[in-house]
Amino acid sequence: MPAGACVLACGGAHADPAWLARLWGEAARGFVNRGTPHVRGELLRWLLAAGALGIGDPAGLYLVAVDARSPAADGGIVTRIRGMPLGIVVDRDGRRRHDEGADTASTRYSRWGQRLAAYPGQIGWLVLDAAGLRATPAALYPSIQAQSIHALAAAAGIDANGLRATVDTYNASLQQPEDMDDAAGWHTAGLDPPKSACANPIVEPPFAAYPMRPGVTFAHHGIAVDTRTRVAWADAGHLDNGFAAGMIMAANLIPQGYVSGLAVSISLVFGRIAGFEAAQAAGRAGADCGSH
Repeated sequence: MPAGACVLACGGAHADPAWLARLWGEAARGFVNRGTPHVRGELLRWLLAAGALGIGDPAGLYLVAVDARSPAADGGIVTRIRGMPLGIVVDRDGRRRHDEGADTASTRYSRWGQRLAAYPGQIGWLVLDAAGLRATPAALYPSIQAQSIHALAAAAGIDANGLRATVDTYNASLQQPEDMDDAAGWHTAGLDPPKSACANPIVEPPFAAYPMRPGVTFAHHGIAVDTRTRVAWADAGHLDNGFAAGMIMAANLIPQGYVSGLAVSISLVFGRIAGFEAAQAAGRAGADCGSH
Protein backbone atom coordinates (compact mmCIF):
# COMPACT_ATOMS: atom_id res chain seq x y z
CA MET A 1 0.00 0.00 0.00
CA PRO A 2 1.49 3.40 -0.94
CA ALA A 3 2.44 5.73 1.90
CA GLY A 4 0.02 8.56 2.54
CA ALA A 5 2.86 11.00 3.30
CA CYS A 6 6.60 11.11 3.89
CA VAL A 7 9.11 13.21 5.81
CA LEU A 8 12.51 13.88 4.21
CA ALA A 9 15.20 14.18 6.88
CA CYS A 10 18.35 12.96 5.17
CA GLY A 11 20.65 16.00 5.32
CA GLY A 12 22.55 17.65 2.48
CA ALA A 13 25.42 16.60 0.23
CA HIS A 14 28.55 17.98 1.90
CA ALA A 15 30.09 14.55 2.59
CA ASP A 16 30.32 13.75 -1.13
CA PRO A 17 33.89 14.51 -2.31
CA ALA A 18 32.81 14.67 -5.95
CA TRP A 19 30.09 17.22 -5.14
CA LEU A 20 32.57 19.34 -3.17
CA ALA A 21 35.11 19.17 -6.00
CA ARG A 22 32.58 20.42 -8.55
CA LEU A 23 31.87 23.46 -6.38
CA TRP A 24 35.28 24.19 -4.81
CA GLY A 25 37.70 22.68 -7.30
CA GLU A 26 41.10 21.49 -6.12
CA ALA A 27 40.65 23.18 -2.73
CA ALA A 28 38.08 20.55 -1.74
CA ARG A 29 40.86 17.96 -1.48
CA GLY A 30 42.12 19.81 1.59
CA PHE A 31 38.80 19.79 3.48
CA VAL A 32 37.97 17.52 6.42
CA ASN A 33 34.40 16.29 6.93
CA ARG A 34 33.59 16.76 10.61
CA GLY A 35 30.43 14.61 10.52
CA THR A 36 29.08 11.38 9.08
CA PRO A 37 30.44 10.25 5.70
CA HIS A 38 26.96 9.15 4.63
CA VAL A 39 25.43 12.61 3.99
CA ARG A 40 26.12 12.42 0.27
CA GLY A 41 23.04 14.11 -1.16
CA GLU A 42 21.53 11.30 -3.24
CA LEU A 43 17.95 12.22 -2.32
CA LEU A 44 18.62 15.95 -2.41
CA ARG A 45 19.97 15.77 -5.96
CA TRP A 46 17.10 13.51 -7.05
CA LEU A 47 14.54 15.96 -5.64
CA LEU A 48 16.16 18.94 -7.35
CA ALA A 49 16.32 17.10 -10.67
CA ALA A 50 12.67 16.11 -10.32
CA GLY A 51 11.53 19.70 -9.79
CA ALA A 52 11.84 20.50 -6.09
CA LEU A 53 12.73 24.11 -5.38
CA GLY A 54 16.23 24.51 -3.99
CA ILE A 55 17.27 27.17 -1.51
CA GLY A 56 20.62 28.57 -0.39
CA ASP A 57 24.10 28.37 -1.88
CA PRO A 58 25.43 24.89 -2.78
CA ALA A 59 28.99 26.18 -2.32
CA GLY A 60 28.16 27.96 0.93
CA LEU A 61 29.90 25.70 3.44
CA TYR A 62 30.04 26.28 7.18
CA LEU A 63 33.73 25.63 7.79
CA VAL A 64 35.54 25.37 11.11
CA ALA A 65 39.27 25.17 11.83
CA VAL A 66 40.11 21.59 12.80
CA ASP A 67 43.31 19.69 13.43
CA ALA A 68 44.79 18.59 10.10
CA ARG A 69 45.48 15.18 11.65
CA SER A 70 41.76 14.53 12.11
CA PRO A 71 40.14 11.54 10.38
CA ALA A 72 38.74 12.23 6.92
CA ALA A 73 35.21 12.00 8.35
CA ASP A 74 33.34 11.81 11.65
CA GLY A 75 35.96 13.49 13.84
CA GLY A 76 33.31 15.64 15.49
CA ILE A 77 33.62 18.67 17.71
CA VAL A 78 36.70 17.42 19.58
CA THR A 79 38.94 18.04 16.54
CA ARG A 80 38.40 21.81 16.71
CA ILE A 81 41.40 24.12 17.24
CA ARG A 82 40.57 27.13 19.40
CA GLY A 83 43.73 28.95 20.50
CA MET A 84 44.29 31.35 17.58
CA PRO A 85 44.23 34.56 19.68
CA LEU A 86 47.02 33.16 21.87
CA GLY A 87 49.59 32.79 19.07
CA ILE A 88 50.07 33.43 15.38
CA VAL A 89 48.69 31.51 12.39
CA VAL A 90 51.00 30.94 9.44
CA ASP A 91 50.86 29.24 6.05
CA ARG A 92 53.38 26.69 4.80
CA ASP A 93 55.76 29.52 3.87
CA GLY A 94 55.71 30.73 7.47
CA ARG A 95 53.75 33.89 6.61
CA ARG A 96 50.86 35.39 8.59
CA ARG A 97 47.77 36.34 6.61
CA HIS A 98 45.21 37.62 9.15
CA ASP A 99 44.82 39.42 12.47
CA GLU A 100 44.64 36.65 15.06
CA GLY A 101 43.47 39.04 17.79
CA ALA A 102 40.56 40.59 15.91
CA ASP A 103 38.02 37.99 16.99
CA THR A 104 38.19 36.20 20.32
CA ALA A 105 34.52 35.11 20.43
CA SER A 106 33.25 31.69 19.36
CA THR A 107 32.76 33.03 15.81
CA ARG A 108 36.53 32.68 15.35
CA TYR A 109 36.05 28.97 14.62
CA SER A 110 34.11 29.60 11.42
CA ARG A 111 36.15 32.62 10.37
CA TRP A 112 39.34 30.60 10.53
CA GLY A 113 37.69 27.73 8.66
CA GLN A 114 36.91 30.07 5.76
CA ARG A 115 40.37 31.60 5.89
CA LEU A 116 42.12 28.24 5.81
CA ALA A 117 40.13 27.33 2.71
CA ALA A 118 42.04 30.08 0.90
CA TYR A 119 45.49 29.07 2.22
CA PRO A 120 47.89 27.29 -0.12
CA GLY A 121 47.09 23.60 0.16
CA GLN A 122 44.25 24.52 2.56
CA ILE A 123 46.56 24.13 5.55
CA GLY A 124 47.85 26.49 8.21
CA TRP A 125 49.56 26.21 11.59
CA LEU A 126 48.79 27.82 14.93
CA VAL A 127 52.21 28.66 16.42
CA LEU A 128 52.60 29.24 20.16
CA ASP A 129 55.30 29.53 22.73
CA ALA A 130 55.15 27.72 26.07
CA ALA A 131 53.10 30.49 27.72
CA GLY A 132 50.57 30.49 24.90
CA LEU A 133 50.38 26.71 24.92
CA ARG A 134 49.60 26.67 28.65
CA ALA A 135 46.68 29.04 28.07
CA THR A 136 45.33 27.29 24.97
CA PRO A 137 42.20 25.14 25.40
CA ALA A 138 42.85 21.41 25.41
CA ALA A 139 42.98 19.73 22.00
CA LEU A 140 42.41 16.14 20.89
CA TYR A 141 45.87 15.76 19.39
CA PRO A 142 49.11 16.83 21.08
CA SER A 143 50.90 19.86 19.71
CA ILE A 144 54.10 19.52 17.70
CA GLN A 145 56.88 20.85 19.95
CA ALA A 146 60.52 21.85 19.65
CA GLN A 147 63.07 23.89 21.57
CA SER A 148 63.68 26.37 18.75
CA ILE A 149 61.64 28.00 16.00
CA HIS A 150 63.82 26.41 13.30
CA ALA A 151 63.36 22.96 14.81
CA LEU A 152 59.60 23.53 15.14
CA ALA A 153 59.37 24.54 11.48
CA ALA A 154 61.23 21.39 10.43
CA ALA A 155 59.01 19.16 12.56
CA ALA A 156 55.78 20.80 11.35
CA GLY A 157 56.66 21.11 7.66
CA ILE A 158 56.80 24.93 7.57
CA ASP A 159 59.48 26.92 5.73
CA ALA A 160 62.04 27.50 8.51
CA ASN A 161 63.46 30.82 7.28
CA GLY A 162 60.00 32.18 6.64
CA LEU A 163 58.73 31.24 10.10
CA ARG A 164 61.86 32.60 11.82
CA ALA A 165 61.48 35.93 10.00
CA THR A 166 57.77 36.11 10.83
CA VAL A 167 58.31 35.45 14.54
CA ASP A 168 61.19 37.95 14.76
CA THR A 169 59.18 40.67 12.98
CA TYR A 170 56.13 39.94 15.10
CA ASN A 171 58.06 40.10 18.39
CA ALA A 172 59.77 43.35 17.36
CA SER A 173 56.40 45.01 16.67
CA LEU A 174 54.80 44.30 20.05
CA GLN A 175 53.40 47.17 22.11
CA GLN A 176 52.77 46.78 25.83
CA PRO A 177 49.42 47.85 27.29
CA GLU A 178 49.28 50.57 29.95
CA ASP A 179 47.98 47.95 32.37
CA MET A 180 50.53 45.15 32.33
CA ASP A 181 47.92 42.78 33.77
CA ASP A 182 45.75 43.28 30.69
CA ALA A 183 46.89 40.35 28.52
CA ALA A 184 44.41 41.23 25.78
CA GLY A 185 45.82 44.77 25.59
CA TRP A 186 49.08 43.70 23.94
CA HIS A 187 49.04 44.67 20.25
CA THR A 188 51.39 45.27 17.36
CA ALA A 189 52.48 48.47 15.63
CA GLY A 190 53.66 48.71 12.04
CA LEU A 191 52.92 45.05 11.31
CA ASP A 192 50.92 43.92 8.27
CA PRO A 193 48.61 42.26 9.00
CA PRO A 194 48.42 43.65 12.53
CA LYS A 195 47.55 41.73 15.64
CA SER A 196 45.12 44.02 17.41
CA ALA A 197 44.77 42.18 20.73
CA CYS A 198 46.36 39.36 22.76
CA ALA A 199 49.67 39.96 20.97
CA ASN A 200 51.89 38.28 23.51
CA PRO A 201 55.56 37.65 22.68
CA ILE A 202 56.59 34.28 21.29
CA VAL A 203 59.82 33.77 23.20
CA GLU A 204 59.49 30.96 25.76
CA PRO A 205 60.45 27.42 24.69
CA PRO A 206 59.29 24.85 23.99
CA PHE A 207 57.58 26.26 20.92
CA ALA A 208 54.47 24.49 19.64
CA ALA A 209 52.34 24.18 16.52
CA TYR A 210 48.95 22.74 15.64
CA PRO A 211 48.35 21.96 11.94
CA MET A 212 44.88 23.07 10.81
CA ARG A 213 42.52 22.48 7.91
CA PRO A 214 38.97 23.64 7.10
CA GLY A 215 36.44 21.24 8.62
CA VAL A 216 33.10 20.95 6.80
CA THR A 217 30.11 21.06 9.16
CA PHE A 218 27.26 21.47 6.66
CA ALA A 219 26.26 23.36 3.50
CA HIS A 220 23.84 26.29 3.45
CA HIS A 221 21.80 24.55 0.78
CA GLY A 222 18.76 22.33 0.61
CA ILE A 223 15.06 22.14 -0.21
CA ALA A 224 12.68 25.08 0.15
CA VAL A 225 9.66 24.53 2.42
CA ASP A 226 6.70 26.55 3.68
CA THR A 227 5.78 27.16 7.33
CA ARG A 228 4.16 23.72 7.46
CA THR A 229 7.43 22.17 6.17
CA ARG A 230 5.77 21.16 2.87
CA VAL A 231 8.36 20.70 0.12
CA ALA A 232 8.21 23.52 -2.45
CA TRP A 233 7.97 22.49 -6.10
CA ALA A 234 9.26 24.76 -8.82
CA ASP A 235 6.08 24.73 -10.93
CA ALA A 236 3.41 23.38 -8.58
CA GLY A 237 3.43 25.30 -5.31
CA HIS A 238 3.99 22.74 -2.55
CA LEU A 239 3.60 19.02 -2.18
CA ASP A 240 0.59 18.12 -0.05
CA ASN A 241 2.14 14.89 1.22
CA GLY A 242 5.88 15.59 1.16
CA PHE A 243 7.56 17.31 4.12
CA ALA A 244 11.16 18.06 5.11
CA ALA A 245 12.97 18.48 8.42
CA GLY A 246 16.53 18.91 9.66
CA MET A 247 19.51 19.94 7.59
CA ILE A 248 17.89 19.23 4.23
CA MET A 249 15.70 22.30 4.88
CA ALA A 250 17.84 24.29 7.35
CA ALA A 251 18.91 26.81 4.69
CA ASN A 252 15.37 28.22 4.89
CA LEU A 253 16.37 29.49 8.33
CA ILE A 254 20.17 29.88 8.19
CA PRO A 255 21.21 30.94 4.67
CA GLN A 256 24.57 31.92 6.18
CA GLY A 257 26.37 31.80 9.51
CA TYR A 258 25.49 29.63 12.47
CA VAL A 259 24.76 29.73 16.19
CA SER A 260 25.90 26.84 18.37
CA GLY A 261 23.16 24.24 18.78
CA LEU A 262 20.95 25.70 16.07
CA ALA A 263 21.09 22.63 13.81
CA VAL A 264 19.85 20.41 16.62
CA SER A 265 17.11 22.92 17.43
CA ILE A 266 15.99 23.07 13.81
CA SER A 267 15.89 19.28 13.60
CA LEU A 268 13.88 19.04 16.82
CA VAL A 269 11.36 21.79 16.13
CA PHE A 270 10.80 21.18 12.44
CA GLY A 271 10.98 17.41 12.86
CA ARG A 272 8.02 17.72 15.21
CA ILE A 273 6.15 20.03 12.80
CA ALA A 274 6.88 17.80 9.81
CA GLY A 275 5.83 14.67 11.72
CA PHE A 276 2.55 16.26 12.77
CA GLU A 277 1.80 17.54 9.26
CA ALA A 278 2.70 14.18 7.68
CA ALA A 279 0.41 12.34 10.10
CA GLN A 280 -2.40 14.73 9.23
CA ALA A 281 -1.78 14.28 5.51
CA ALA A 282 -1.64 10.49 5.83
CA GLY A 283 -4.88 10.54 7.78
CA ARG A 284 -6.57 12.55 5.05
CA ALA A 285 -5.23 10.17 2.39
CA GLY A 286 -6.54 7.19 4.33
CA ALA A 287 -9.95 8.79 4.70
CA ASP A 288 -10.08 9.49 0.99
CA CYS A 289 -9.22 5.85 0.22
CA GLY A 290 -11.86 4.63 2.67
CA SER A 291 -14.54 6.73 1.05
CA HIS A 292 -14.21 4.99 -2.31
